[in-house]
Amino acid sequence: MGGVGSPQRLEGGNWSGTVRWVGSSILEPSRLEELQEAVSQGSKLRAVGSAHSFTPVVGLGDSDSTKAHKATPSNFDDMQLVSFRKMPRIFDLDQKRKTLTVDAGSTYSEVCAALSSTGLALPNTASLPQFGVAGAVATGTHGSSGLGKDGRLVRSGLADAVLRMEIVGPDGEIRSLSRGDEGFSASVVSLGCMGMVTSVTLELVDDFDVFQRVYGAWPPETAEGGLSAMLESLPLAMRECGAGSFSLFVDWAQDSPGTLILRSPIPPTGSEREAAAAAARLIHQAPRDWLSGNAAVTAPLLTSPIEAFIEGVAYDTSGVGRWHDKLHVWMKDAKPLGPQSAPELQLEHFVPLKHAKEVLELYRLVGAHFGSSILYTEIRAVRADDQLLSPYSCDEADGFDSLGISTGLHAGIGESRVIAAASVIEEALEQFRPKPHWGKLMGYGGQDLENFMEID
Repeated sequence: MGGVGSPQRLEGGNWSGTVRWVGSSILEPSRLEELQEAVSQGSKLRAVGSAHSFTPVVGLGDSDSTKAHKATPSNFDDMQLVSFRKMPRIFDLDQKRKTLTVDAGSTYSEVCAALSSTGLALPNTASLPQFGVAGAVATGTHGSSGLGKDGRLVRSGLADAVLRMEIVGPDGEIRSLSRGDEGFSASVVSLGCMGMVTSVTLELVDDFDVFQRVYGAWPPETAEGGLSAMLESLPLAMRECGAGSFSLFVDWAQDSPGTLILRSPIPPTGSEREAAAAAARLIHQAPRDWLSGNAAVTAPLLTSPIEAFIEGVAYDTSGVGRWHDKLHVWMKDAKPLGPQSAPELQLEHFVPLKHAKEVLELYRLVGAHFGSSILYTEIRAVRADDQLLSPYSCDEADGFDSLGISTGLHAGIGESRVIAAASVIEEALEQFRPKPHWGKLMGYGGQDLENFMEID
């Protein structure tokens, strides 16, 4: 078996610059056998993907988040990163079974571009497409969902589409785990604890388009009672998009409705001309104002692009488009946009959907103190799945499904202040047992998480 070669010294970090791995070493195997050899040697290894996490899930250097979680740089002296960028690429599409197998280094941007002309689609996406597939499912990354007729959310996180994984375990041997196998529920959302994932098989659905409606304004326009009115309308929004999804972007410091995005799947329209005709018909049938029942507040239907929503790019509002362009916020013509050019730090918490009203009222009180430091807050909802570490899954008493509240703040305020803000939020919401997104900043420490997730 050939050796993997000498590890390379690395200077870099995650995309926001908050986690650094200056001076760390990185292995770059080009064959599966080389990866197996590296793992079997017993070294402490961490896989590095698209580097979109804000927590030290990957980072080995100094940061406030490593200190907050009692993981100082000295703990990582004998640890190495592993990159999959030189490993063979895999794109194995099975049209009959509607499955796609990709290598661990693949990103959702690449997957969407490759699927766009196949007649098949992903069932759901995150807001950003630049995430690596293996890293996104391992950290519990998610999109959003509407409510079904049974009162449950329809769409779960990205891990819910995983049918099969190949993992190099601590002994260097390759293990294949499929949905239904023993251990599968601990192996997808796993933070890399089960080994090095080499390939992921995703369940696909038939191609579809999305009718998108956008209400409100961005930047938010101050309107007394506007934010309260929009938050109170969220149950209707989730019912309205049904099998689709929604996103609500707000600024807690502004009493404004913000921007509500409703997405409903429709059959493929075919040509651009047919899509435009469908959009014109559906927009004509849509309510002209989302908050029309409230005489004091308006959230008009937007049909022209918003220039300030995504920095440097005009964001298309209401209309019909391909699934990959509409389920993602930062994608157009199967090509990724952004992320925001302004450096940002993110935190996100999940709470039982059944307590959404009380939670949003509390979160609003805390979030208002962010002031001008806030870039946006995105509110979404996620159906529970059977993964043991999924942060968006609740127990039966709490109704299973979750509301996700994600906030982006200017990086200039400092990581320590964002972690402190996360701690304040976690304390304010303690009675609802908020769970953090594994890839975003949080106030919880390791022992807190073990107790919280009931890990033995």
